[in-house]
Amino acid sequence: MIHRHYEWFVITIFAASTTSAVGAGPLSPYKALGLPKAVHPTLHTAPVQAIIAGPLGIQLEMTRLDAVKKRFGGVARGAGDAGDAVTWLCYAGKNAEQKPVVYWFASNDEMSGDHHEVTQVAVQANPSGKAPSGCGDAPSTLTGISFGVPSVGSTVDAVAKHFGTAKPDAKGYLSYASEVSVKEPKDFTVSQSVQYRVRDGVVTICSVSQVTTN
Repeated sequence: MIHRHYEWFVITIFAASTTSAVGAGPLSPYKALGLPKAVHPTLHTAPVQAIIAGPLGIQLEMTRLDAVKKRFGGVARGAGDAGDAVTWLCYAGKNAEQKPVVYWFASNDEMSGDHHEVTQVAVQANPSGKAPSGCGDAPSTLTGISFGVPSVGSTVDAVAKHFGTAKPDAKGYLSYASEVSVKEPKDFTVSQSVQYRVRDGVVTICSVSQVTTN
């Protein structure tokens, strides 16, 4: 999906299908994850090549939220306006280590338009085991998301080993990003980021997002 108008910022979301925005009840991924919006490019190549959510392969900016909903069920939610408008699906469940987590699939509405392609996927530690408002229960087929990079439960040392360095800021946020020019169409750039939240040396949030702009 090519996005012709764009000012790069990172969205922290996990999205769903073509439902209209709802009122203030469901918790937006922006608020739930609380990640910084701006990410400075530091890598020469995209850090994530494939995303596998249970039985579903997800290609950012290509896979639609409808495909996520068809596979895992749930209710699509929406919130925000203009650049902050987002549609998402979220599921509370457990990962492969039987730790409670929340899985987010999101689409930035300004970037993806009416088709609601997935532009961000995230996993969030959920120690209470309680589902955030608006999130459903994860189906038995969704017991983990593989990004090919360290994720929730990994140590900051594991992140450093993978990326070569890891220096969380004062709030525990840590980001890696790339901007890669593509030949077709000409003069377009694919921007991808991996964002972490680290607490006590352990990753509690892992979020991957991508947009293509000119």
